[in-house]
Amino acid sequence: MIKRILCIGIAASLTTCLAPCQQILADGTQEPEAKRILGIVPNYRTSPSIQDSEPLTIGEKFKIASDDSFDRGTVALAAIFAGQSQLTNANRSFGQGGAGYARYFGTAYGDFVIGNYMTEGVFPTLLHQDPRYFRRGIGSGWSRLGYAMKQIFWTHRDSGFEDLARLGYTERVIQESMRIYPPAWVFARTPVEDDVIGGYHIPAKSLVVISPYVTHRLPDLWENPEIFDPDRFLPKRSEGRPRFAYYPFSAGPRQCVGASMATLEAQMIISMTAQRYQLSAPPGLSPGLKPRISLTADRTLWLTPVSRACAGSAVTDR
Repeated sequence: MIKRILCIGIAASLTTCLAPCQQILADGTQEPEAKRILGIVPNYRTSPSIQDSEPLTIGEKFKIASDDSFDRGTVALAAIFAGQSQLTNANRSFGQGGAGYARYFGTAYGDFVIGNYMTEGVFPTLLHQDPRYFRRGIGSGWSRLGYAMKQIFWTHRDSGFEDLARLGYTERVIQESMRIYPPAWVFARTPVEDDVIGGYHIPAKSLVVISPYVTHRLPDLWENPEIFDPDRFLPKRSEGRPRFAYYPFSAGPRQCVGASMATLEAQMIISMTAQRYQLSAPPGLSPGLKPRISLTADRTLWLTPVSRACAGSAVTDR
């Protein structure tokens, strides 16, 4: 679903850059800008030009997120993706029929809403960024296309400066951390009917114990599984990896409903902290593991934040 949303975003950006800007009417006023691309894709975050633009308030950022989330075009896109997923049986646990379609639709629409609010409301507010896409209505088609491609990878700060949106590596660090130390390190499932898995007979109503901690360290699935290597989650290196080789939030219909939100929150917290502080651990610290319901360290971990703005000045509060 994330890949589909990304494709729509890129296509929308390219379509927007090649579309004409607001037309000047005979009385000198501007014709209202269309808020949907091709009559379907919501386009509320698009602004005619960065010239003379004013920074958005927090309320205005969340207004854009709400407009995009509850537009009829978003509902239509979710319905289309739900139908496509059901036709391809993308998640067998959702089933078919009306109930299955409702699950697919709820998942697709939920992804759109969460994505809109996080990228247009929450992240821009906390990172002081402008969520708008500023159109360029002058120049040749190729120059406008290049400008649009740049906008995909650059973000505007509220102060008007541009930053390269580099949260990809942060996400891979989170994924690798949860691969090695998944908080939900073990859980159980009860099969509703007899089954055979790997040549073993699994009776109905038996207790099947599953451990992401073990799966995430299998050498058959992971090269050098004990090594911390975030780049193992790069698309090129992830090709051919089984779907359930990595499941820190469980999988199937019982998967944690807050998985996407938790990942986005972790990205936000880590990126904001790393921008301001360097965290240092006591020399020789080597904590062990304490497996409970969640996998935790066997001791309290004290880290000292050192301000990046004031070189050499350590923050005493821990």
